[in-house]
Amino acid sequence: MVADRRVSRDELARELVYFSHETCTFSQGGCAKAEMDALSAAFGDDARRHILIANTKGFTGHPMGVGLEGN
Repeated sequence: MVADRRVSRDELARELVYFSHETCTFSQGGCAKAEMDALSAAFGDDARRHILIANTKGFTGHPMGVGLEGN
């Protein structure tokens, strides 16, 4: 029998690598701000303290970046 073990948001945040979809950051928000707002809503302060945010599109281009994001 497998024990029911729930993972807290803090535990998840400490292990999470988030591949952002944004390709640019506008001074007044844009894609990056929307993504950070969503992560902050889900994880609170742990989003900024613990989650590693990565983006590959600058190196691979949009089609390859999208392929990596979905995995």
